[in-house]
Amino acid sequence: MNPVIDRALLLWVEPVPADDADALAAFATVYTDPVLVNGEPAPLSELVRRARALQRAFSELHHEIAADVDSGDRCAMAFRLSGRHTGPLETAIGAVAATGRELRVTGLDVFVLRDGLVAEVWAVADTLGLLIAAGALTAAAA
Repeated sequence: MNPVIDRALLLWVEPVPADDADALAAFATVYTDPVLVNGEPAPLSELVRRARALQRAFSELHHEIAADVDSGDRCAMAFRLSGRHTGPLETAIGAVAATGRELRVTGLDVFVLRDGLVAEVWAVADTLGLLIAAGALTAAAA
C-alpha cells in the first residue's frame, strides 16, 4: 500500500490534535493547501474540521482497506470506515443524533499526488447506506 494512503487514513481515525496549529501541521504532512476535493478547493482547515466532526460522531473509529492501487502519482483505495455512533453525525440532510450503533460506510478515494502530497481527492461513499443504518432514512423513503 502507498505510504500516503496509510498517513492519510491515520489522520482521520487517530485523534486530531486539539491545537489548531498542530492539527494543520499534521494535515500538511499529507495534503497540499488547498487540496481539491471532488474538483473543489478545500483548505486544510476544512479537512481538520471534517476530521474533528467525524471523530465527534464516532468512537472506536477504525478502517479496513478492501483494495488499493498505486501507479506512482495516483493511488486509490476502497475502504470501510467503522465506529460506534456516539455523537451527532453531520450529513447533507442535517445532523443525525447518536444511535449507539456500530455503523460502517464503504468508500472509494482516488488521490492525485504532487511532490509526495495529496493534491486532489476524488471520493465517493455510500452515504445512503450509512443513513439507512443509522435509522435517519428508511429503505422505502430512499
